[in-house]
This record gives sequence, structure tokens and C-alpha cells, in this order.
Amino acid sequence: MKLLTRLLLAVFLVFVSLPAYCISGPILIMDTEPAESEAFVYGIGPVIKYKHVKGLDDFEGDMGVFGARAYLGRINDPQFGIMYGMGSVKGEAYKLEIKMTGATIEDSFREDPRVRWRVTCGIGNYDYTSRASSRSLKSSSFGFLEPQIVGVLPLSRHIVLEFALGYTFTNTKGVRLEGVAFNSELLLGRF
Repeated sequence: MKLLTRLLLAVFLVFVSLPAYCISGPILIMDTEPAESEAFVYGIGPVIKYKHVKGLDDFEGDMGVFGARAYLGRINDPQFGIMYGMGSVKGEAYKLEIKMTGATIEDSFREDPRVRWRVTCGIGNYDYTSRASSRSLKSSSFGFLEPQIVGVLPLSRHIVLEFALGYTFTNTKGVRLEGVAFNSELLLGRF
């Protein structure tokens, strides 16, 4: 639980400091373009996601999912993208590995372009193995849906840091991947 406490504290500090930094931070396209603009925005970069997972025989742990995401779209329309991530967590007797691939749609709230909503849907697979014998105890594919609220923190005109809080809905059996998820993304592109 210490990792979860530290992660929640870091997310809280970022969201508290985000409005003050946005006032004095870099000027982005989203700040200067009129509502009827046809300008394109895009971004690509690494993603880190935190999840708490559970498995058979009282197995549970904190998982880091690492991957990448890219998106593209007009500035005042929804933007579409793709994502990929994989992660693992080891217990004393078991190991759980997951891979997730999906499509994203996102848009800003019109009042504040630096606060966004995003929905990711896709497919994935998991492999639940014994660490002693390396034998797979359970392996399956699953579908997932993950709505999120995203805060955008610009670092420069072409680099932004995004923090997201969401909930993952899955149809897994045998392991529990459903639950709260925290994302952090460092994106390069045109914002």
C-alpha cells in the first residue's frame, strides 16, 4: 500500500499545481485557435499505468503497465488514437502478465482545453503462471473499456505531460483486472 499512497500523493500534487502552471506555462495551439479552427493536433509517446490486480489463491499485487499511445485529430473535434501496453506482477508463488491493445477517442471539455475526457476500448490477454514450475495455470483473452478524465500539463510547445484517472471494465474470469487505473503519459507532437 505504500506505493499506492505515494502514487496518490503525486497525482494530487500534480492536479493541485496544474492550474497555476497553466496560467504561466507555454502557449499551445489549443490556447490560441478560435473555436471554428481546422488545425490538426497529434501526439505520440510512452505511457505508464498503475493497476491493482487479483488472481487465484489470494494472489494480488500492484502492477505497472508500460506501453505507448498515439493520437491525431482536428483541434476542436474528437481525436482518435491507438494504444498498446504490457505489464506483469510477481507474487511468492504466481506471476501474472497482461498485454492490452486498443483504440482511443478523446476530446476536451469546451470550458477548459487542458482538462479532457478519454475512452479506450480494446482487447488483451493475460497469462497466470506458477513461478515454481513456469506452468501456465490460466491464460485467456479479454475485452476492456476504460473511461478516463485527463489533465494536460504542457512542458513546452511540443511536449506535454498528461495524467489520467480512470476505471477499467473487463470481462476476465479467474483474475480480476477491473478497477481504478492511473496513467501518466509524456507526449511529443503538436498540441
